[in-house]
Amino acid sequence: MWKAMFTGIIEDVGAIAALTTMSGRWEFAIRTGLDPREIREGDSIAVDGVCLTVTRLGKGMFYADASLETLNVTTLSRKKTGDAVNLERALRADSRFGGHMVTGHVDGIGHIVRIQKEGNRSASTSRFPRKLAAISSKRAPLQWTE
Repeated sequence: MWKAMFTGIIEDVGAIAALTTMSGRWEFAIRTGLDPREIREGDSIAVDGVCLTVTRLGKGMFYADASLETLNVTTLSRKKTGDAVNLERALRADSRFGGHMVTGHVDGIGHIVRIQKEGNRSASTSRFPRKLAAISSKRAPLQWTE
């Protein structure tokens, strides 16, 4: 089964044009500057890092649904009309890897608790629920919460 792959490189900063809550899902209408000729129904687009499937297209925007499970484990449930969102289309097989391959599912929400400047870069420490300890990177500076 093919899964969407992403590089983590943001292609566009879009905006939530409309948000419709329905039984079992929310529909997001997302305004974007991405080339509309390169977006089709069924495409995977990461919206603030969450892989969503394009359900339909409109002028300068696309629509995508998020299930209640997706809303429970991501920050999409906090979005409101007018909010900015980072957008990235799924990687094509003939694309350059501008970043690194990112795949998988979101299993919870973490919080950045500290950012330290280290020369010309920054390092962050994040806090995540303890239940994610077994599936997180051992090299990342994480603090577990109950």
